[in-house]
Amino acid sequence: MSKIKVLEVLEATTAGTAKHLITLLKGVDRSRFEVEVAAPLVRTKWADKGDTRFVEKVKALGFRIHAVDLRSGVNPIADSRGLLALFRLIRRGRYDVVHLHSSKAGFLGRIAAKLNRIKTVYTPNGLYFLNPRRAMARRFFLFLEQFGGVLTDRMIAVSDSERRQIVDHRTVREARVSVIPNALDCDDGFAPDLSARDRIRRELGIPDDVLVLGTASRYCRQKDPHTLIRAAKIMLQRTDKVRFVWCGEGEQRTETEQFAREHGVGEAFHFLGFRHDIQAVMNAFDIFVLSSIYEGLPYVLLEAMLLELPVVATDVTGNRDIVKTDTGLLVPPQQPQALAEAMLALAEDPARRDAMGKRGAEVVRECYSMPDMVRATQQVYEALARPDP
Repeated sequence: MSKIKVLEVLEATTAGTAKHLITLLKGVDRSRFEVEVAAPLVRTKWADKGDTRFVEKVKALGFRIHAVDLRSGVNPIADSRGLLALFRLIRRGRYDVVHLHSSKAGFLGRIAAKLNRIKTVYTPNGLYFLNPRRAMARRFFLFLEQFGGVLTDRMIAVSDSERRQIVDHRTVREARVSVIPNALDCDDGFAPDLSARDRIRRELGIPDDVLVLGTASRYCRQKDPHTLIRAAKIMLQRTDKVRFVWCGEGEQRTETEQFAREHGVGEAFHFLGFRHDIQAVMNAFDIFVLSSIYEGLPYVLLEAMLLELPVVATDVTGNRDIVKTDTGLLVPPQQPQALAEAMLALAEDPARRDAMGKRGAEVVRECYSMPDMVRATQQVYEALARPDP
């Protein structure tokens, strides 16, 4: 039997979307599937400009990658070129299935695939129309998803709450939606490391008796840094034995640092920017915090839990699927007081933090493992590649 030929397409070659595809590539059965990748060779978005790590990882895994100039944001000229490039690539490649990842690749790729009469799979990894903005902009992006839904043979939601949003907003018919949670390679060395904890704390000048609340995410509207800073100010009025660490980059970094200074908490924050040693940095945390306004199913929460960190996160799509009462605390989004109270509750209860951290690592290993995600995704490919009756 010949192999099923799959083209994976994405624009966002950094953060969770890229991690999702790399995890999938690491586990795919190459005896049954011939997989190729189409993506920009260099990330052009401001915060990650010049980043080529995704391409290097794909090549290191031994997969062929096709350069396609896909760009974030709405850019009619660049988007037209990207659509034409995808159309030509898919026509030449004779693929059985085209799998699109994230909104830009999802929209252009589904059009290009359907013009070539190829079956499509779409994994949004976060529904962009959920981002609070002007009502007209939300309706516009929802319309694009609903239009793309007509061209979708199968949509993969990475969490059950994301599936509910897809169905409720009628972006794809319910029968065409599969839930396949994001997953980690739990044997890839992501584990608690006391030596890394001590090293990072010394680097940052944080004493052993000071509690560290940290996050690792982009400085952007979706992650809502202002709410975290306001919550930190409330918490610091109750205790001075805490520090906050933000690891990551993004278009709102300068604004966020200024906001922290204006609110009198700048000295309590360590804004580290991009770090190659993110695992080591997270080992220095005592509590992981995520103040997002919306998500799909964030990899960073899975990673934090695998490091045995208790979690405080917003009760939004994706987060609520991972964080339960035995692994962390959920709070309403954009509510600094609630976020501060949850952080304080865990700060004052080390036994509870320890129990939550250990249970969180168990949950990730039991429910979010790479083999399960890969197996379920391959079953979707096989179902679509069968000849129509």
